[in-house]
Parts: sequence; C-alpha cells; structure tokens
Amino acid sequence: MGVSLFFKDTYQEWNRDYPAARSIFQGPLSPTVRVPIQAGHKLLYARSTANVFGILHRAADFINLFKDESRDYKIKPAIYTYIVDEDTMRFSETGAAFFVDFASKHALHSNCATRVRYSGEFHWRPFGGWGNWRETATDEETEWEIVSDA
Repeated sequence: MGVSLFFKDTYQEWNRDYPAARSIFQGPLSPTVRVPIQAGHKLLYARSTANVFGILHRAADFINLFKDESRDYKIKPAIYTYIVDEDTMRFSETGAAFFVDFASKHALHSNCATRVRYSGEFHWRPFGGWGNWRETATDEETEWEIVSDA
C-alpha cells in the first residue's frame, strides 16, 4: 500500500542482458521455462506456518524477520534478493538452494512478471559498516542499516 505514492509511474522491466532472464521471457521455449518458476512461486508463497504475511507496523517488525534462532535471535548476516510490486515486498536469502542456477530469483518472487516496481539485493549491516560492530553487542544496542544495490 502506498507503493504508487513513492514510485509514481516508474517500473523496472526485466533485464534483457541477463541470460537466465532471456530464457524465461524470450524465445519459443520461454513459456515452458516459466511454468516451473510459477509453480515454485505458488509453493513458496502458499499460506503456511513457515511463511510470514501481513502488514508491518513498526521498524522492529521488519527487523525481527531477519533474526536467526541459531544465532540467539541476532540479525543474520546474509544477502537477500527482493522485488517490490504494487502492494508487496517479497524477498529471500540469496544463495538458498531453491532454484539456484536455474532461474532468476527475481522472476520467482514476481511470479514471472515482466515488470515490477523495483527489484534488487540488500543486506543488513551495523550503521557505518561492519567495523562498527561488536560481537558482544545485542541487536538492540546496534544501530542497523539496510544497504541496497539501488
């Protein structure tokens, strides 16, 4: 909600220079390539107890999505692939096994949309860089920032 207020009428088209994207959107076999990606999208975004859906009301709601149980609920240092469409931001950790080296994760998150409001990669880091981070500091004691490829 409010995406159009920020992005106005700006869209990002699929990347014609990316070979995986060309296989998804161009050529006689592209419809065949899209079918398993769209099935993956449906599976990935099916309502389940493993997925989180909803409206974020505070910055802490967003930050908490990235806390890792295996790290005592600290923010996990990882890179995430994301898309923003008309009313949703979808993302997953880059490098996760799902569809790696098969197709664009951006296509997976967008359900093979030929254009989205925005897409890219981001990661969390302590404000000013990892040189400002202390291993003993809690996430609440650390001022975090998102670094995006925008």
